[in-house]
Amino acid sequence: MKKGYLFIIIFFLVNLLLLFSCTKDKPFTYSPKAYIARFPQAIEEKIGPFTSGIDNLTTEEGIFLGRKLFYDTRLSGDNSVACSNCHQQQFAFADSKEFSDGIEHIPTGRNSPTIFNQAWSKHFFWDGRRKSLETQAHDPITSATEMNGNWDVIIERLQNDNIYPILFYQAFGSGLIDSISITKAIAQFERSLISYNSKFDQFYATKDSSLLSASELRGFEIFLHRGTCNACHTLPLGHLNAFFSIGLEKGIEDSGLAKITGLASDIGKFKSPSIRNLSYSAPYMHNGKFKTIREVLNFYNNDINERSPNIDSHLMPLFNNRGSLSTQDIADLEHFLMTLNDESFIHNPSFSNPSIK
Repeated sequence: MKKGYLFIIIFFLVNLLLLFSCTKDKPFTYSPKAYIARFPQAIEEKIGPFTSGIDNLTTEEGIFLGRKLFYDTRLSGDNSVACSNCHQQQFAFADSKEFSDGIEHIPTGRNSPTIFNQAWSKHFFWDGRRKSLETQAHDPITSATEMNGNWDVIIERLQNDNIYPILFYQAFGSGLIDSISITKAIAQFERSLISYNSKFDQFYATKDSSLLSASELRGFEIFLHRGTCNACHTLPLGHLNAFFSIGLEKGIEDSGLAKITGLASDIGKFKSPSIRNLSYSAPYMHNGKFKTIREVLNFYNNDINERSPNIDSHLMPLFNNRGSLSTQDIADLEHFLMTLNDESFIHNPSFSNPSIK
């Protein structure tokens, strides 16, 4: 019997098992439970409700499947790396390296961005080349310098697994695995990575200023006004769905958004990252240039480069008045930014590797 026919027969029998096997203890049924996101009402009133992707309802079953895939090295060409290699929970699903290592320890060209609160994002990657988490998940899996995966090989590996056909059936109603269902599941897991349990969030929900120290309150005022930070990192989300040039380099080695649009007016522009969970996600910027928050703040206060193209107008008060923030101002601003850390997020067991007990 030819291998192709044998595979079809095996697949047919597996699906029959999924459709008709049922025990009192563990029925294999397709009855997905819609995911209900939980975060402060005050936050939702500002940023809007949690939403699923187009044609990809976020369910408990889909999230669990996506979580398992996120940590599975079989999605890479040589079974050596997973999505979680560059996006580690302890670093707010970023990485501690300037440039993450891909397959065969090949460095990627940019710093790994964090992954949280992505249900409210409209652009993905530093250059915004993808408009959904589903399409975003495809790129690193197939990138030669990241995971170097081949969809046919990946699908065969997962299809021959004892558990995955059942999980795909429970999530999507079919045990037949394909690249679309794989990226949909990963996207569902990534949407479930919600982080709104910081000291700032308690303050934001209650408006109780006693929750913040005097230094943190001063830093908040600087953030909103003299520091102009809120223009690009608007709270409570901590970022805008927009792109900015911040005068980071004298020469532009990475043109950012311009690589996608081809427009000279977009040279040097990158997606505004969230300022949440900064304690965990160093180094900073698309090129991992700064190792500490203090370095970032000192850059904005002193080192915005006038030769960089397309510098955002919101930065001009800092650019035209270098050093306008005092040492105490910088310290207060840093103290405020630390109120946006969500320690429960990086320790949430629901986000960890499901294969590790």
